[in-house]
Amino acid sequence: MKALYMTIITGLGIAGTVVVALVFASFWPNPSGSNMALDGIDLQYKAGDMVQPVLRFSNQSQGCNTPKITLLNATNRSQAIYNVTAKYVTCNNHFGTDFYAGVNEDWIINHPQKYVIVGSVGSKSVEKEFLVYPNPDHPKLYTDIQVVGPHAYLADHPMNFTIWVKAYGIVNGGEEPDVTIYNNTGSKIWQTHVGVILCCVPELGQINRNFTSSELGNEEGQINGPPVMEKPGEYAMTVSYNKKTISERFTVLSYSNFLLPYNKEINVTHSDGTFSGFTINYTISGDGNKLLAAKIDTSKSLTLSLATPNNGTLAVIVPRALIDSKNAYDNQDAQFIVLMDGKEVKYTEIKSITARIITIPFTDGAEKIEIIAPASI
Repeated sequence: MKALYMTIITGLGIAGTVVVALVFASFWPNPSGSNMALDGIDLQYKAGDMVQPVLRFSNQSQGCNTPKITLLNATNRSQAIYNVTAKYVTCNNHFGTDFYAGVNEDWIINHPQKYVIVGSVGSKSVEKEFLVYPNPDHPKLYTDIQVVGPHAYLADHPMNFTIWVKAYGIVNGGEEPDVTIYNNTGSKIWQTHVGVILCCVPELGQINRNFTSSELGNEEGQINGPPVMEKPGEYAMTVSYNKKTISERFTVLSYSNFLLPYNKEINVTHSDGTFSGFTINYTISGDGNKLLAAKIDTSKSLTLSLATPNNGTLAVIVPRALIDSKNAYDNQDAQFIVLMDGKEVKYTEIKSITARIITIPFTDGAEKIEIIAPASI
């Protein structure tokens, strides 16, 4: 989403001209008679601080010009470090005007040295020097995006996932992720509503937020509700936030792919109990049978804890990104080893690009199923 920033310019009538002239005569600094000044610049900054220059000018000469603010190395001015040019032209301006350089990561100064900022309108210019000194503790700019949720969904069913964003930099509290979904031919088939958010001035800071798929609205005007894919197949989803984009792949399956709907889900944790970032969909048959927990360990073993008062079948959609088994010599799929309470058992499998659907029959009293990816052979 793009945020909207508005500068409101108030025009003054002829009746106030004399008063305005008196105000500007006393208010505006007059370097070299140019009626220009740079504000918002301190003499010293710590590395990692942000400079927010404002160019103020009035009473320019005849003609039309575009205001510009440029950041230079004070000892070597041969090449601009950063510059910003106004998106408007000012003509014969006899009243005061502010050109604000904006909130931008390029104005975060990370390298200690002397700098100079030059503000110009046409042939007139004004400048101001400042020093940036070392600050070993200043945080680095970053943006992290993670999509948490299954890697396989059912056609005509809501896609339930969560987008986590963590960032330090120029952040806008009103910004939401842009999400686009493409089919296997690269055609765009779903996108979040790209509109204007009248909220929140961007500022240098930190953000840690999550957005659920049910909060997303699409470009068709849908305000709430997760995306729904109508056709089975392989899909790609891109998520963009704060100038960073990641891509995730997922599979959409039809009911004809299996006997029972995979209408339940469970979070997968590490051995220490922390969330792995993955959720698996599953179905379990048999009266009172339950899947209690799912854990992944560093040896690439997925352990499923069960309560099984009756015989039944467990079928799970296992994302390849969570656990997979490949032959070393041709990188083709290799068989998992599946153990039930320590004994190897048979299973059936349906494969897709992003997931392996494993169905395991069990007898009453079974407590633990292990899905093991053996070392590549």
